[in-house]
Amino acid sequence: MNSEQERELRASLRSKKIERLADEYQLTAILALRRPQASSYFAAVDAALLTKIGRRLSAVAVADCNYGNRPRREREYERLAERAKTIAAWYGLTAESGGDPRGYVLRIVGDGIPRNSMGDGYGIA
Repeated sequence: MNSEQERELRASLRSKKIERLADEYQLTAILALRRPQASSYFAAVDAALLTKIGRRLSAVAVADCNYGNRPRREREYERLAERAKTIAAWYGLTAESGGDPRGYVLRIVGDGIPRNSMGDGYGIA
């Protein structure tokens, strides 16, 4: 199988679910490299938590965009953003959350962090 055939086969096997899992696995690798002395299990759990937080932040941002800002959603957004900042800080990173649901609402930023879209840092969910 040549490289062109391999690329076509990989493209045919992709799905949204596979892409989401691949993003989470890549985030796990990024976090594990930031703390090599710690167990990779913790990096995997933290990547899963950040992904879950990112999806929820995105859902809150969409609801705010569609229905307007509500105090309850605002508190939830702040609480989730604070959790993401705490987890990112364990790896010497910062978590930034923006309210625009058209892109990544949650990003982790730091030295050596790859970009996966426009903007700084690694976008999550």
